[in-house]
Amino acid sequence: MYSVKGTIHLPWEGEYGPDGPWQAVRISVGYFPNSTNFYADVSTMWPDWSGTSKVLTPASGGNYTATDSSSAVIVRQDEGYCPAQESTKSPIHGCWRGKTVVEDLRLERTTRGGTGTIGCDGTFEAVEEWVYGLPDGSNYSGRVGTLGLGKPNVPDPEDVPLAILQSLKSTTIIASMSFGLHMGSVALGQPASLVLGGYEKSRALGSVGVFTFGGFGPPILYLLDVLLGTQVGASPFARPGDEGSVWQGIKDNEGDIAEDITQQEGVKPGTALVVPDPTVPYIYLPPGTCEAAARRLPVTWNDRLGLYLWNTGDPAYQRIVRSPAYLSFVFADHIPANITIKVPFRLLNLTLEPPLMPTPTPYFPCKPWNTEDGIWTLGRAFLQAAFVGANFEQGIAFLAQAPGPDPVRRVTQALPPNDTTLQTNPIEEFERSWLPSWTVLKEDTSTSSDTPSSSVPVEPSLGGNGGLSTGAVVGIVLGVVAALVAAAVAVWFFWRRKGKQTEPLPSGDSPKEQPEMNGQGEPAELGKPNPHELHCPAVFLELPVDNGPER
Repeated sequence: MYSVKGTIHLPWEGEYGPDGPWQAVRISVGYFPNSTNFYADVSTMWPDWSGTSKVLTPASGGNYTATDSSSAVIVRQDEGYCPAQESTKSPIHGCWRGKTVVEDLRLERTTRGGTGTIGCDGTFEAVEEWVYGLPDGSNYSGRVGTLGLGKPNVPDPEDVPLAILQSLKSTTIIASMSFGLHMGSVALGQPASLVLGGYEKSRALGSVGVFTFGGFGPPILYLLDVLLGTQVGASPFARPGDEGSVWQGIKDNEGDIAEDITQQEGVKPGTALVVPDPTVPYIYLPPGTCEAAARRLPVTWNDRLGLYLWNTGDPAYQRIVRSPAYLSFVFADHIPANITIKVPFRLLNLTLEPPLMPTPTPYFPCKPWNTEDGIWTLGRAFLQAAFVGANFEQGIAFLAQAPGPDPVRRVTQALPPNDTTLQTNPIEEFERSWLPSWTVLKEDTSTSSDTPSSSVPVEPSLGGNGGLSTGAVVGIVLGVVAALVAAAVAVWFFWRRKGKQTEPLPSGDSPKEQPEMNGQGEPAELGKPNPHELHCPAVFLELPVDNGPER
């Protein structure tokens, strides 16, 4: 993807787990004069709202060594705190320790004139240990660093160099201290998008939610509702009442801080405060909501992981994850207006790998979470279907629906410093971009009204010329043929019976003759001793073949 003037379109690579697969940004960190490749450390990172990046050292599974880089300036030693014995108490971002380093980084930039690199300074944590705790007491190491795109979280910014976006803006490489992000989908072949100084217009659809930053750190969104629904066709869920809201609100003991903030902002009571965060994998929601959704899905709770695993042997599993069903999230922004983000179940069928599971295991990434600060997190699973961006010069963040994996022309826009909204593609692009990846269901009208309706798969409707499909034509032809055969059989039986009834009875067995009609044109009463043929008006039928002689 080409970068336009005032923007940098960063490259992504890989399939990273153990809870994805996910793509990650490729960044070169440091300068190594003793290496055959001066910029030998190519690190992979997930975008972060923080002003500080994290790069992995050999001790934590990476390859960056600050003492080998001639451009590194170590600012602080032993930053962070993460003893292994306490890792089970780690927050969703894990526990880490390392040293703070001011370092050079190089960003790859592709334009119509070719591919080159752009250098700037940044503040990094050279991470020597980084672990995530599991509910059963075990832990595992992080595999991907983070790229800090926010403001420095320090009381005196003069003590540290400019943040990455500040550095790029100061040299006029980017138009503003801004970015636009969409995580895409590895499983469905949709590339991720991260643009510095602007955004990719084709990654944002319909209305845009605008949110403010609360000091340092990420923007806070107001989550009003979570629903199950189906975009097109019949519902894949087992019961008619399964669709609709699964939102359970927030518990009293968790909502004190959230309610204080929402009251200050004038937001509806019971609203959850959430942040979009690409550095974590799951959709972390107040207890009760994920559970309510899970009761409508073929999933099983795993205590060791604190996650729901898909029951892949259940026929409903394939029906749901391939259908146009979605989990939608309704937010209130500061305009105020409601913004709905639909996350199709095609994106909620992710995979756990070692060390989380011994073999690849599909899972549902909705995670019930008890929070101590009254704020929940929407991670990469959510950001597969959502566009997020920021203009730090205006102190605002953006949220919009992202498209599906069907490719469209990619258009990059620079974002001027004073802009407070975005240009987007029509919201109708959501359904169009997803249809090739969905198996649309239709109602089975053959079921009676007193039994639950079933759904049968059909091919995605791609908006053809309005003619009958091949399946419809075949069905009509078969119906006509069946009707003709039935008519021919009925006529054959009629003539065969008539032939038998006109044969003479044996001598002495004939009943007393009686006219079929009386003088008034009415049938005569049937006699009791012997059977008589009921009166029937003569009807002449034309057979499809020549009549044979009457027997």
